[in-house]
Amino acid sequence: MRKLKRWCLGIFAVVLGVAAYFTIEMVGVNSEFTSVSHANVKHDLFEESDRVYIGKDLEWTGSDLPLIKEINVMTNGGKELNPINSQIRVNMFIDETQQINTLFGELNTDEQKLVNQLKPVKDYQLQENDFKLVLEVQLLDPAYQYHLDSLVIHYEIDGKQYKQDLPLKNFIFR
Repeated sequence: MRKLKRWCLGIFAVVLGVAAYFTIEMVGVNSEFTSVSHANVKHDLFEESDRVYIGKDLEWTGSDLPLIKEINVMTNGGKELNPINSQIRVNMFIDETQQINTLFGELNTDEQKLVNQLKPVKDYQLQENDFKLVLEVQLLDPAYQYHLDSLVIHYEIDGKQYKQDLPLKNFIFR
């Protein structure tokens, strides 16, 4: 009788463990990044400034905060934007102060302080579910035809790698 009780308890523990594992996995699968704001600027700003900082509010819907491994900009053709592109350059940062919306031109002391506090996205551990992604954009060719389509966020939770696409429509408009 004792062996039967132990055996039943063991099976119950295994079933409970498997159910807990799959519940945690399902929660992880349903977690995602969502855009809370649109990030866009008029092309004219690039005539006034060689760099424009554009803030984009994002939210992580999960309970476990991910480690952002990297974020890539994708073109309409489905290719990653070359970091040494001769027409446009986009660098990405996290604004922990969540204050940057759009900065351009000659930055005042407070604005420069905000820019200096930006954190690189590479291997950035999210601290909160709401955060601000800042895109530092340099337009090197005034005749550039915008072909940026999406952001691909590569991230990690509990040692597992994931990626997610976020649309980047009407990023820079004329």
